[in-house]
Amino acid sequence: MMKTTRDQKKLISITVLGIVTVVLAAINRFFLDNIVVSGIIVTLSIIFFVAFIWFKIKSRSPAVKAQPKQRKQKPKK
Repeated sequence: MMKTTRDQKKLISITVLGIVTVVLAAINRFFLDNIVVSGIIVTLSIIFFVAFIWFKIKSRSPAVKAQPKQRKQKPKK
């Protein structure tokens, strides 16, 4: 199934958010070691995971519902 342009844009923005979060965490870990930046990273991580899970749930194809079988009526004699 082809993804729509809208879905692709959402996926790209979620991916960029994840990459920014990881880069910010690495910068904080190796250079800054700052409590405020750590709080921002935790907040961004939570937003990333919620957005990623929300996107995956929304992009699933809907389940096909079973149609009830229609019985053939017997002709009256």
